[in-house]
Amino acid sequence: MPTSPNILALGGAHIDRRGQVSGPYVPAASNPGIMREDVGGGVFNALRSIVKRGVSASLLSVRGGDAAGETVASAIDEAGIADLSAVFLDRTTPSYTALIDSEGELIVGFADMGLYDL
Repeated sequence: MPTSPNILALGGAHIDRRGQVSGPYVPAASNPGIMREDVGGGVFNALRSIVKRGVSASLLSVRGGDAAGETVASAIDEAGIADLSAVFLDRTTPSYTALIDSEGELIVGFADMGLYDL
């Protein structure tokens, strides 16, 4: 009897934020817009996709012991991925924030990913 593949992946699972300005972008000013926050990371996104196709998956990553880390852990669990990640209680969970103009073009990206450098 064939068995389903088991995948172990090492890599990112973090908070992705995307802020999009509603009108013309004005540098050095407060710009009205909307902010969206999701759990992302290349490896997390790939595993979430393959689990939907019936493949068993485990993730080995790192995250902080903060509220964002709890959000990431919940998303991993909800996706049906086995979580083998290390939690550093004294660190913040990695995140990426993108500021997008009203046309959808990236203005600036901010990567707070120091924990991945361990």
